[in-house]
Amino acid sequence: AFVKTDKSQNAAGTAIESNVVSTTFVPYNMDVKDVDTYEHVWVIGASSAVGAWSFDKVHQYLYDYDGSGVYTGVIDFGEDGPSGGFKLTGVGNWDDPDMNWGSADQAEEAEAATVQLVAGGGSKDIKCYSHRFYNFSFDQSTLTLIAAAAIDNVGIVGAFNDWNPADENMK
Repeated sequence: AFVKTDKSQNAAGTAIESNVVSTTFVPYNMDVKDVDTYEHVWVIGASSAVGAWSFDKVHQYLYDYDGSGVYTGVIDFGEDGPSGGFKLTGVGNWDDPDMNWGSADQAEEAEAATVQLVAGGGSKDIKCYSHRFYNFSFDQSTLTLIAAAAIDNVGIVGAFNDWNPADENMK
């Protein structure tokens, strides 16, 4: 580079060089999941949609979004539904009986609005529900499971199918 005193004249000067500066960038794609961000409990059960009782296959959770100890979420039990039973766990295994919750005696009425859960290896599967999707809340301090809503299918409607909610292809 040259230092100029005006647009047409080079000024007398000394060449100045800088040190070579280099760096290395390693790009990566990190998929941040809700389970990496929020406290959660596992929903595990007989349906393959909730792991078929296998923790390495579980991919449905209830989340504590505000740190209150109340976990919420919508669970899709799949085509099989939840009738085969399910439980909640606070750890990804059965090793801690205080962190595994189920029904005390399976005496809940069908589609119970609330289920009082008990901790421990002696708890039974929750079997009082029959729909595919449930919006659940679980209060860990009281061990109460609340079924806020239940539906059997979700449909997509719009101009692409003439606003037809009965279109079986969109469920």
